[in-house]
Amino acid sequence: MTTAPSTLAQKLVARAAGRAHVTPGEFVTCAVDLAMFHDSSGPRRLQPMLAELGAEIWDKQKVVLVIDHYVPEADDESRRIVRIARACLAGAGAPDIDPAPWHSDADAPGQRHHFDASTLAPQVALPHSPANARAVTELARTPIQVAYLGACTSAMPSTSACCWPARRPA
Repeated sequence: MTTAPSTLAQKLVARAAGRAHVTPGEFVTCAVDLAMFHDSSGPRRLQPMLAELGAEIWDKQKVVLVIDHYVPEADDESRRIVRIARACLAGAGAPDIDPAPWHSDADAPGQRHHFDASTLAPQVALPHSPANARAVTELARTPIQVAYLGACTSAMPSTSACCWPARRPA
């Protein structure tokens, strides 16, 4: 029996489920090697659910919390959410992340977009949404007050390693 081409998501779920292949719509049980949640939904929603169930995170070394939706903090509500996220992190260990070179099959279903990234200027997301992005060349004379590197979907140490050590203007 041959199987249909798999997307990257299908391959990752199949591996975690100990299966050769999964199909959309299937329910599977997976062994989680790393779980990521962000400041917007994680501590404010996860912590109360765990408390209600009398449960704890199964392995703090396998959970990553990314604080990026509410920084820079724009108002009292943003500051409250970041405080909750930081309190959640207090005392928790951070795992090392070692991504494997996975990819979708060439003939897997889905949309493909082709563009020449060398023609795209570096981008800056302005407050408070990545949808509010501009080419860095449009902001040449804008003073930087707060800089945040990374994103909830790609917040890995290697993403921002090129920017350290950080330098402050004289």
